Amino acid sequence: MAIADGVGERAPYREYPVAPALSRPLVCVWAQRTPPGGGGYLHRVLPDGCADIVCVGDLPPVVAGPAMRAVMAALPPEALVVGARFRPGLAPAWLGLGVRELLNATVPLHDLWGAGAIEVG
Repeated sequence: MAIADGVGERAPYREYPVAPALSRPLVCVWAQRTPPGGGGYLHRVLPDGCADIVCVGDLPPVVAGPAMRAVMAALPPEALVVGARFRPGLAPAWLGLGVRELLNATVPLHDLWGAGAIEVG
């Protein structure tokens, strides 16, 4: 596996501004595509006090809560990874989950919002 901040192939990552109507709860939306081949891609996520809703390829979306330490996320090769980053402290109110349940945790969005969390219009 490649490491995002080490030697080897990198996975391009870009942040995009959110629509004005979403600028209070969200910092940005972002996208990343992992490189092809091998057993996947190991991405180091540094703590930033934020929670993200993350979709990795065709997998169901998850909420990655704020972390107290760096996390190594194993991602499949050639995956499109997209996310929406909440401002620090605002995710619990929008997601309907307490801060303690989000801290250092990854929670399936389906567990919070039900079947509507993964429906595509």
